[in-house]
Amino acid sequence: MKDNTPEAIKHVAHVADLWLPLKIQYDRMPGVSVGIVYKGTLIYKKGFGFSDIDKKKRTTETTRYHIASHSKMFTATGIMQLVEQGKLRLDDKVADYIEWFKAKNGHADTAHVTIRQLLSHASGIFRDGDTGHWETGKFPKDLKSSFSPKAARFESLASFKYSNYGFSVLGEIIARVSSLSYEEYMKRNILRPLGMNSTVPDYEKGMANVAIGYGRNIPGQKERRRFAPYATHIYAPATGFVSNVVDLAKFIHAFSLDNTRGVLSRESKKEMMHTVEKTLEGDEYGLGIEITYIKGRKIVGHGGGFSGYITKTMWDPKIDLGVIVLSNSLDSSASGIAEGIFETIYGFLETREDYMRGKKIQYSKYEGIYRNIWGDALISCFGNALIEFSPRINSPLKWNSILLPEKTMHHFLIKSKNVFGDVNESAEFGSFKNGKAQKFFISGTPLKRVS
Repeated sequence: MKDNTPEAIKHVAHVADLWLPLKIQYDRMPGVSVGIVYKGTLIYKKGFGFSDIDKKKRTTETTRYHIASHSKMFTATGIMQLVEQGKLRLDDKVADYIEWFKAKNGHADTAHVTIRQLLSHASGIFRDGDTGHWETGKFPKDLKSSFSPKAARFESLASFKYSNYGFSVLGEIIARVSSLSYEEYMKRNILRPLGMNSTVPDYEKGMANVAIGYGRNIPGQKERRRFAPYATHIYAPATGFVSNVVDLAKFIHAFSLDNTRGVLSRESKKEMMHTVEKTLEGDEYGLGIEITYIKGRKIVGHGGGFSGYITKTMWDPKIDLGVIVLSNSLDSSASGIAEGIFETIYGFLETREDYMRGKKIQYSKYEGIYRNIWGDALISCFGNALIEFSPRINSPLKWNSILLPEKTMHHFLIKSKNVFGDVNESAEFGSFKNGKAQKFFISGTPLKRVS
């Protein structure tokens, strides 16, 4: 059977070039870098907006961002490497490696917590210790001083409880077992072997090409708060990594089940991507990896939230397809964009004939953004079809219309997925200038080209 995935990515990339520049303006995102990787090849890589607004510095695929909780995937990979080497076991007690990791209160005893439970957020220990580092940016340099009977919030395995502190403890285990610092272990055993030359386990002062982070839009506040990047010290195993689209594409490919040149065995990768815990909301988590489903397909990866940065990396390990979205704002729609790209790729694969039916027509004269008082319409080629959708949405094919050419030039019939929309209505392009339509009419209602 022919593999249509590269074809799908090609068409999605074309739509993304038109959609994302306006999408990030609607969502008021300063900047975003996006990548689509398939079987180790970074097919689509592009930046939109600014990595530094004041300096008008544009983002690219090489712009570096704090990727925050992506760090957990690297830490989990390090643990699994040590398991493969027989230096520890997933069901070993944490206290066997960290002697002070013993705290008991009326409802829990951390002496029973295992490495597997830390990896899957099933330990029951607190989320972030007892310091206000997420607000101040001053991360602690030791873990022990924050540990007390209060650390055990409830009994292990009682429920999923996300814990940055727990992953920081895992980093300490890696350091003790390997006799290397956590940072050095990551560089020697993961980053260098994968050629991730722009990635570091924690921010290093003076690093070049790191995007400035920006806070959320706050009512009454004209400008976003500006965050300079900073180090996370002992919390690096949970949230310290700094990386870019190019390097994360290499990491994604390393997790392909068919890739024997990665840094883990096939069995270890399967173990990490197997559901261990489920949240009350139905989300799933493996060992340092988030698990979700898009159009019935299992998707794994991780998101990240840091002061001024929201990021998301997702991949389909079965077909070795991944999407990376890195942004430098706290109210970013990075996750929605990543999921939307997956939905659009899968949508094409599932209904390819709807978009490839008929002859390729020269649609470039119609492509663009059209606007009236009700909203914006993005017109784009998609395969052999011409589609229309709102650039505000995360998933271009979710409510899109297909414009079917009629016998009269520049006239189309609308086939819409939105039953409350313009199903079977007529559409027309007019007022051409320099070979481009300047107006788009839906049943006589005009929209004017703005881009």
